[in-house]
Amino acid sequence: LFRSPTAVSTTGVGEIDVGARFTSGFDDPGRFNSFVDPRSGATLERLRYTRARDAWIFDAAIDNAGYRDQRYAASIERAGRLKASFEWNQVPLWYSAVSAGPYTVEAPGVLRLSDAGQSAVQGGATVSSAFGNLVEPFDTRSRREIADARLVYSATRDLDLSVMFRSTARKGEMPYSASFGFSNAIEVPATVDTRTNDLNLAAQWSNPRGAIRVAYDGSMYNNAVDTLVWDNPLRITDRVDGGGAGPSQGRLPLWPDSSAHTVSASGSLNLGARNKAVAYVSIGSWLQDAELAP
Repeated sequence: LFRSPTAVSTTGVGEIDVGARFTSGFDDPGRFNSFVDPRSGATLERLRYTRARDAWIFDAAIDNAGYRDQRYAASIERAGRLKASFEWNQVPLWYSAVSAGPYTVEAPGVLRLSDAGQSAVQGGATVSSAFGNLVEPFDTRSRREIADARLVYSATRDLDLSVMFRSTARKGEMPYSASFGFSNAIEVPATVDTRTNDLNLAAQWSNPRGAIRVAYDGSMYNNAVDTLVWDNPLRITDRVDGGGAGPSQGRLPLWPDSSAHTVSASGSLNLGARNKAVAYVSIGSWLQDAELAP
C-alpha cells in the first residue's frame, strides 16, 4: 500500500491508504475469509478526515471502498448542543465457494429438479445417474447491509432529545436442511431476503436532584421469502399410502414478519445520605399474524 503524507493544518487532519492487492491459490474463499471480501484489485482501504472549527467537529471514515465489506461513516458534533452520526456498513458471509447441486431456482424460495431426473429415479434409476450430469457449481454466500443514523439534541441545559434508526438487510443464500427423512436427507441453498428496522425515540430531563426518561422502542422484521419449497429427488408424483419416498415436493415455513413495540418511563431521585429512589414502568406488544403454510 502507498500512504500519503498526513495533511496537517489548524482545522483539519486527514489520512488515506490506497494501493492494490493480489490474491490467488485459494480454492475456497469461504474458508479463506468468511467475513471479508478477498478479491484482487485496486483498493481505497482506509480514509480518515477530521475537521474542527470553533465549537464544531466533523469526522468522516471510509474502509474498503467498492468491496463487499465496505464501510462509510460520518459524524458531526457541537459541544453541548448537537451530536449526529451516520454509518453504512456491509458484512459478507461466505459459506462456501465449492458448493454444487442439481437444483435450479424457479423463484425466490422455490427450488426445482429436472422432471426427467425425478421420473428416472422413481422408475428405478440411481440418483447419481439421473442427476449427475445436471450438477452445477455455485457460491453459497449472503451479505448483511446495515444503515445506522443517530441524533442527540440538547434542547436546554437539562433536556436531551434523541433519535436512533437502524435498518439491517440480509440477502443471499444459506445452507438449509430440507429432509424427507433419514433415507432422503437433502441440503439446499435457501434464499435469504430479510430486513429489520429498529427505532428508538427518547426524551431525558436531568439535574443534580434527579432524572426522568420517556422512550419508545420499536423493531419491525420483514421476510420477503417466508416459505421454502423444494422438489423430491426420489419421486415425480406424490405417494400417500405409507410406502415410502413421500410427496413430490417439500414445503417449509420460514421466519414470519413480526414487530415489537415498547413505551417506557423511568426516573430517579437523589434522597441524600447515600440514598436514591428509582422507578421504571413499561408496556409493550409483540405482533405476528402470518398465515399457516398450506
